Amino acid sequence: HGESFHWLKSHGFNAVKLPASPTKEQLTQAAKVGMWIVSPPPFFDNRREVEKSYDPVLAWSLGNRLSEREFQATQELANEIRLLDARNRRPLLCSPQNNIWNYSGVTNIVLLDDSPLLASRSIPDYGKRLRNRQQLSRMESSFWAYIQTEPSTALLRQWSALGYSGMPPSLEPNQVRALLLTAIASGVRGICFKSTAPLDRVESRARAQLLQLLNLEMILLEPWIAAAKQADTSPEEKHAGNVQILETDRSRLVMILQPSKTDQYVLEPFNKKSISVDLHSSPSTDQEYAITPYALKSIRRPHRVRLILNDTKGAKLVVLTQDPLVRNYLMRHI
Repeated sequence: HGESFHWLKSHGFNAVKLPASPTKEQLTQAAKVGMWIVSPPPFFDNRREVEKSYDPVLAWSLGNRLSEREFQATQELANEIRLLDARNRRPLLCSPQNNIWNYSGVTNIVLLDDSPLLASRSIPDYGKRLRNRQQLSRMESSFWAYIQTEPSTALLRQWSALGYSGMPPSLEPNQVRALLLTAIASGVRGICFKSTAPLDRVESRARAQLLQLLNLEMILLEPWIAAAKQADTSPEEKHAGNVQILETDRSRLVMILQPSKTDQYVLEPFNKKSISVDLHSSPSTDQEYAITPYALKSIRRPHRVRLILNDTKGAKLVVLTQDPLVRNYLMRHI
């Protein structure tokens, strides 16, 4: 929306999704600051290949809100761009509304789109919907997710039709964070923050600062976002504050999301004095570290399988590991 790539990079973004093919100026600017681009492919005749100037392009976007009606055209475009981009073999991405099985066979990445905040779907139901849509796709597919950062355009149109002309309400920071962590816990590998207005304007300052903080948090979680698999959890773990566990060879990331059925409207007050989670599947020899915005806090399990947290505000992230390299990574990035 007009923000410079340098400004976006300084706020922690590593890629930008464009609605049209990048211009030469955008390609030059992206290469200069080290920013990736996701965009529709440019128009080429059959005798040309994708030029080296397009090296900053990470993936080709083949469309949003695609239905079954656009499938054949999308398939033809995918075949064409694979021939023209044979040297780099960039992944193809699309965001389908339905017919996910077929679209996941045409592209490498499925971009999941949902905007539950200030709408009828709860945040726990949003997580279930993301997981269900992944199950409708092919096994080799990767998944990214749009993350809502402002009221949806459909909701704004409804307010306008009802005669509301004031400033639309902003989303609470912890609502956006809860949406982000729910998506990560659901197994998505990439995050695309939705925005309909420039982030570098005065009226967007609070939202820009929030996204900068979330980008910093994602740097901490990058090893689990990129490579972890979802670990099986016991019924007790699932019941205790909606616990999700992402597992790598060296560690386990425990995500205690604590959602409620009305968090999409307003966050409930935190009345609990502590949170107790039974981790039956975790070795008792693991060291436990709570991830906070300011420090990595070592915590102890008073019992062999029970984890107790005294700070109950918002979603909680705890790393269980025996590997000092994992601890050192987190300490370097906090």
